[in-house]
Amino acid sequence: MVIGVVGAVAAAGGISAAETKPEREPETGTGTGTGPKGGVVDLRAKDLPFVARMTMRAAQPVRVAQKAATVIPRAPADDPLTFAASRPAVAAVVRPEDDILPTMRAQLVLGFAVDGAEPSEQGLTLAGNQLGTGDADDDAYRSRIGYARARAYAFGDAFLGVDRIVVPGLSAYFASQFRIVPTLPTFAPVPTAWDTTPDFQFRAGWAEAANVYQRGPLSTLVLRAGRQHVYGPVIAQLDGLWVSWSGKGVRVSAFGGARVPAWWAHNADYPDLRSQRGAVTGGELSVDMRRFELPFVLRLRALAFENHGHADATFDWNARKDLLATGTVRTFDGAIAHESVTIRYRLSEETRLVIDGNYRHRRDMIWDYAFRDPDEPHAARRYLDRGPSLPRATARARAGTVLLSNIDLLLHGGFAVDTRLESGEVSYHSAGWLEAGSAFEVRVRRAIIFGAQGLWRTYRHRDPEVPIIDIENVVQPLDLPVRHVGERNMVEAGVVARFSGGARKFSAALEMFVRRTRWAELYRDDGTPDPQPGGAGDIEQNLVLGEFDVRGGGRVSFDAWVTQRLRLRAEYDLSTALDWAPEIRGLKSLRILAEGQF
Repeated sequence: MVIGVVGAVAAAGGISAAETKPEREPETGTGTGTGPKGGVVDLRAKDLPFVARMTMRAAQPVRVAQKAATVIPRAPADDPLTFAASRPAVAAVVRPEDDILPTMRAQLVLGFAVDGAEPSEQGLTLAGNQLGTGDADDDAYRSRIGYARARAYAFGDAFLGVDRIVVPGLSAYFASQFRIVPTLPTFAPVPTAWDTTPDFQFRAGWAEAANVYQRGPLSTLVLRAGRQHVYGPVIAQLDGLWVSWSGKGVRVSAFGGARVPAWWAHNADYPDLRSQRGAVTGGELSVDMRRFELPFVLRLRALAFENHGHADATFDWNARKDLLATGTVRTFDGAIAHESVTIRYRLSEETRLVIDGNYRHRRDMIWDYAFRDPDEPHAARRYLDRGPSLPRATARARAGTVLLSNIDLLLHGGFAVDTRLESGEVSYHSAGWLEAGSAFEVRVRRAIIFGAQGLWRTYRHRDPEVPIIDIENVVQPLDLPVRHVGERNMVEAGVVARFSGGARKFSAALEMFVRRTRWAELYRDDGTPDPQPGGAGDIEQNLVLGEFDVRGGGRVSFDAWVTQRLRLRAEYDLSTALDWAPEIRGLKSLRILAEGQF
């Protein structure tokens, strides 16, 4: 085979005996060429101008079935600094009849979890009860109040996608989330968001028509109908229709449907209360001016719900090749509610700088677009009401670089400043803060990574000038200004060690952290025992009175691809004792997941 390859190369290069050593043309021969005088030219290679050396084995040709087939060329080489470099390169063979058959993709994630918190024999709950004393009556008491040391449950996600339904360009997608809980205690050892939601959630399911028309102005038309998430001025989940079209640097989309309520559960005590299923409508217009050699992109979006309108305008400016700025202004009912700007600058091939800034007005949304009534800022709502939203200016800066080709270094800092409350206002939104931090990672032979990170933050909270003395067995009002309720400062640090065998292989990680929080003083113990006969003593000593809260924890995780379509993952989290929860010894959580792709 090597001789055949060399001969082919020589023939392709025009190498022949006539060019290397002129000889008399034979009158007859078996060559395939005809000489200028009608004779036959011998095209067999006699002398080669190079020495053939085989440095690597020649690739074997791809054997294709007798039916006509189209071989998809290999994709360009991946970036060697990303995990994608370890993906196997496969030259797929697609037959013409495969283009008209539906393609189905499915993914199933099954998980098993165990959460636990062992009762302590010293601490008391906020109600003054003790979960564990070592007596035989402890189990009966915990059963009566509904506390469980451990809770086990199963959970999972299911995804299904189908392409080329009936006609090319028609596809469908389905996503759901479910949970199987044998028992749900009144007081779970580790509360989760699943405790108040249905065991089955239909998250998304829609049919989409895209590229149905191969040519013409409708070739970029996309229609999607069903339950979906729409990204506009705010993220909205709806049951409805979304339409998009693009062409010549312009993209236009519109949507409409009924809102899907999140975290909604029927309450028998309030039979007249209904979820907010009103109509959600909106659209988007994006113009890419780079088509006209102008370095910016303009985007306008709008959303309407319950007689209120939300809109935003985004301006992306690519001033230079290494400088990009993005500015966004969001409005509520025609008035400016939020402004933000982001600047990204590339100082060198290894160093990046990102600066973020935003300003939140008083009329900005507290939670989302469905829970906002500017006419009743103090009215009780169906969620945690922390008072009116305060105007706030926030700024952050992040700088990252690579040292010695294997050390990633990150420095970041920021601050937030709130305006002062007006007379008579009370708001418990987070106070202004100032923070600074850093992180770094060291890669050893690409497979092992060691890292560390630290963060320091201080808040605009202070201790009261006159302390409140707690009196034994006396109910006292906790009348403190807002600035005296919450954290004063916080310091945390963590380390991590990771091993990665490459993409879709085996990886493991070990993480540990410690956090120290100093709280503003609420009250002080009077230092006197219970004056009642047979009293329990000075129980305030067992309650939360310390100004410091120190806690730590860690996580061990394993991730392995058993096959190209089966993935197994396990995580175990553990924390130390919590100073502000002395009734338990700490928190424990185990997660085991199996992910299959079909």
